[in-house]
Amino acid sequence: MRLRKKDDGVAGERRPGSSTVEDAAHELPRPEGWVPLGELILARKNVRPEAVAEALLQQGSTGKRLGRQLVELGLLHERDLAEVLAEQLDLPLVDLRSTTPERDAVALLSDTQARSWQCLPVALEDGVLLVATADPTGKLLAQLQESTGTRVQLGIAPAAEVARAVDNTYRSLDEISRQVQAFEASGAAQRRTVSRTEVVGDDAPVVKVVNMVITQALRDRASDVHIEPQGHQVRVRFRIDGALHEALTLPDSMGSGLVSRIKIMAGMNIVERRRPQD
Repeated sequence: MRLRKKDDGVAGERRPGSSTVEDAAHELPRPEGWVPLGELILARKNVRPEAVAEALLQQGSTGKRLGRQLVELGLLHERDLAEVLAEQLDLPLVDLRSTTPERDAVALLSDTQARSWQCLPVALEDGVLLVATADPTGKLLAQLQESTGTRVQLGIAPAAEVARAVDNTYRSLDEISRQVQAFEASGAAQRRTVSRTEVVGDDAPVVKVVNMVITQALRDRASDVHIEPQGHQVRVRFRIDGALHEALTLPDSMGSGLVSRIKIMAGMNIVERRRPQD
């Protein structure tokens, strides 16, 4: 990997007291036509030159990068910073508000690593892992490739969205996976029907999974939850801002239990399966 000689490509200026070698170790290669971030912000985001000059003055005392300094001063929105940074480094912009991380991708990075490095695996395609971050550096790229054992493509997303997505993804997926394992270990997965105890008790895996799905739907501001049997799996999708987004998949053996639990919560007859109920 070709190393750069300035900070990490975010501000285009060196931090006070930092060494060239130290900076280069954290750098991503400059793409062709690379432009300093300050110039891009002035050209693309309607930020006044005086505001950038003020941020640069404060940068000398805080040691923060120009983009982060502008965000903290309220002069630049985080999403605008992400867009400019993606343009500067020629990296994909990832919208974590409408993107559901693939479970195979998430499984390649531990909860601890994702939180410590503030990044989120999003997709795994043709052996390349797409990872969203607000702070793309050569150091992060090297850590991810060593940890996952796969090629990594960094993508850019606002810091707040990355932090929120990491919290939601690892908390919900890890716990739901544990409940699915508990359900399968109980022997219920081998039967075509589930008992009332398995869809009523607070500690029952099916009950916990339904609660987690509803909780996650609320966090994502979903208007509808779609639970769809599909061959060997049950797909769960959320309707957010009018569009359907895949949230997770569950084993097909859990389908009847999920439906029965929701019927009980809604005061429906769980025995009636031939007529629609509202």
